[in-house]
Amino acid sequence: MKRKLYIALIPVLVLLIGCMSLLVMVPDSNGVYVEQIRTARQLCQNGDYQKAIVYYKEAIKHNDTSYQPYKELAQIYMVNMKDVSLAMSVLNEGYRRTGAPELHELIAVYTDENGTAPNGKSDAEEMVAINSSSLEIFSTYTYEKYSQNCTVKNERTENGKYTVEFRQYNAVFEFENTAGKNNIVDIRTGKPFKQARPTLIKIMDSNLIGTKFTAGTTMVEIKDAGGHDIKINEVDSSKGTYRMTFTYRDCAISLNCNKNGVLSKNSYISVVPKQGTNTGSVIVRGEIVDVTSGTRVETASLVFREGKSNKFGDTYESYESTDGTYSVNLNPGDYTVEVDASGYNKEYYALYVTNTGSDVEKNFSVSTSLNADEIRFVLEWGSSPRDLDSHLEGKTAGKDKVNISFRNRSARNRNGETIAKLDVDDIDGFGPETTTLSDTSGEYVYKIHRFSRYGSIASSGVTIKIYLGSSSTPIVIEAPDDVGSEWWTVCKVKNGKVVDINGKIIE
Repeated sequence: MKRKLYIALIPVLVLLIGCMSLLVMVPDSNGVYVEQIRTARQLCQNGDYQKAIVYYKEAIKHNDTSYQPYKELAQIYMVNMKDVSLAMSVLNEGYRRTGAPELHELIAVYTDENGTAPNGKSDAEEMVAINSSSLEIFSTYTYEKYSQNCTVKNERTENGKYTVEFRQYNAVFEFENTAGKNNIVDIRTGKPFKQARPTLIKIMDSNLIGTKFTAGTTMVEIKDAGGHDIKINEVDSSKGTYRMTFTYRDCAISLNCNKNGVLSKNSYISVVPKQGTNTGSVIVRGEIVDVTSGTRVETASLVFREGKSNKFGDTYESYESTDGTYSVNLNPGDYTVEVDASGYNKEYYALYVTNTGSDVEKNFSVSTSLNADEIRFVLEWGSSPRDLDSHLEGKTAGKDKVNISFRNRSARNRNGETIAKLDVDDIDGFGPETTTLSDTSGEYVYKIHRFSRYGSIASSGVTIKIYLGSSSTPIVIEAPDDVGSEWWTVCKVKNGKVVDINGKIIE
């Protein structure tokens, strides 16, 4: 009997020996990762940052789901090598791969958007960033576009000059005829012509231009932030006052400074947009993006039709994309863009092409079809604020709690089934940022939070698309003029129905 038992055990022993041999032959990936992290930290202590970088990169190759090597590598670039660009690149890549809140928050720190500067610098030493979203509007919007998208707060016409303040912007917009010409303001109506651009914009809130445009900011910092053609001009020799000018996005920007190009306290800020005279075609290009992954949709058809809300008119231009990108030539004006990709809902976008002659970049996002009882929220906005966050809160009919955001990207019920998840968290402007609700049986609130310190929800160009599994056409919501500076309660959902939008009950 014992002999039989020994014979029976022989195959088992052989198998165990074989497994042990494999363990010896195959490197312990986790052990290699830990050793590389340990070596990298030791090299940092010795001041050998270049070698430490190599070991951190190798550690990431062995384990790209841990946030720690991304964080420590970014700190080398930022603190020890003073390379903000490389630090941000590492953090963004790490956050895309890990979704770690620690990296999300560190990105905000390093971009100076949560009030904490890197390396313990004072406010005067923090990084300068230009608000490209506002300046894109200032450089391209005509009087017609401002009229369509903004609410007039005050306006007046005097001696051929039309002055207006809009509720969306803390600024004064002036439209004034060139001497002896009737080219900006129509003298018959006292209002600007449709295609006229402001001749001067007086900025009351420096955040419309960018972050840290305050006393002590230097021309070197402005240049590093993207300013071009920087000049220092003397305004009043008797008072020793000077004004710095620089260009950005077809705008000439002026600020008070001293003779060394250091900004003064309570600096006067003005913007002069380039007056568009180009009526020829403009290159419009961009990407087609999947809202649930943030990646390109390789095969898609685009149809461009002239005019607003023109879904069925004649085709002005078309494009077949095979790599997730497109590029077309369009004349200035309004267009309706139809985006059709296999496996996705057909989408329609409003597109306005300006006549400055500058290329236009516009991405289009598409959503896959949903189950009949699902709801999807897609958040899109401009470049400022840099980071808006989606929040979905509530309870299922079974009383399971839901609190979805970048800190908690998914929620499951007691049976392990997905209730909701944050599919994509965008942290550098534009979106899409996407949340999908799979269990719609309960009651929920969908909100937007301005994670960035600077910028406003109202002026961000924010749009929410709500896709219902029962419909192929999304509900489109834009932020009202009186939306809060940090939070916007977009809508409420009850048992699969959107019952409240911007506080208006629709059930």
